[in-house]
Amino acid sequence: MAAAVTRQAVCYSLEGSFPNHVVVASLKDGSTICTDDHCKTAKDPVASALYNTVTRIHCFIRSKFGIKGIDGKGTMAHLYIHWDEDNAAWSCETGSCVWRFNSRYALDPKVVGHEYMHAVVSKFAGLNYREESGALDEAMADVMGLAFSEWFTGITSWTIIDRDLSRCIDMRSFQRLTPREVPSERNDYGYVHDNGRIPSHAFFYAVREFNGLLHGKVLHVWFNAILKASRNETFVEFANKTICFAQDLQDSQLVSAVTYSWLHVQVLKQQIPRSIGRAKDLAVYLI
Repeated sequence: MAAAVTRQAVCYSLEGSFPNHVVVASLKDGSTICTDDHCKTAKDPVASALYNTVTRIHCFIRSKFGIKGIDGKGTMAHLYIHWDEDNAAWSCETGSCVWRFNSRYALDPKVVGHEYMHAVVSKFAGLNYREESGALDEAMADVMGLAFSEWFTGITSWTIIDRDLSRCIDMRSFQRLTPREVPSERNDYGYVHDNGRIPSHAFFYAVREFNGLLHGKVLHVWFNAILKASRNETFVEFANKTICFAQDLQDSQLVSAVTYSWLHVQVLKQQIPRSIGRAKDLAVYLI
């Protein structure tokens, strides 16, 4: 825990570490509960806790990748709580994007990190939320949720709540590789949650083989690769990008861990795919 506190102290020393224009509102009646620093002392404990977590994940991504807000320009969306659904979501309707949380998920750093990453991916990559590209969106959100939680709490965990409402609530575990489901438009946009476990498991395998932290070098590789993903990114295309970014860090152990993680989940069939260009030609936020 002491290490986590130290990392956060370094983060807060950066200019622009705190987000601007944060609004927490209620879905019960649409009223604004609090704004910006006033949320620290809000009478609603859920609003106060959610503001605390969001400021920290903003700080985390700012310090790790140099990105302010969800779009690199400091933009923040409104946060709505008191959702009567047992769920949390990032959604955009008629040009307006918001986060929605029920009280339970608003208090979970993993879930808040997950939904925050959905917003970042939507602004930078705009992945089509279908089949493999949608599964990558879900996987990266899970990766960020767990990486942020480790940084925030100092505790490493490989499980995250499954919010796929087509089934009973269970837990996704990065340590367990599940069979790939055949995509179908009638089944969770092509099984984006189930098939998202495949790149999630590749991340777990790479971190384990690299003997690193969730919020360490492997996260840098995955994060930068997803920001450069195409709208209909496939697992193979994403795997190739992660290998390129790992190569650019000039760490042979990292390259090996990332490469074999994709072999392990059978996304790649050969040891090193044909080069698609060095990561320096792809990266914008690699630091």
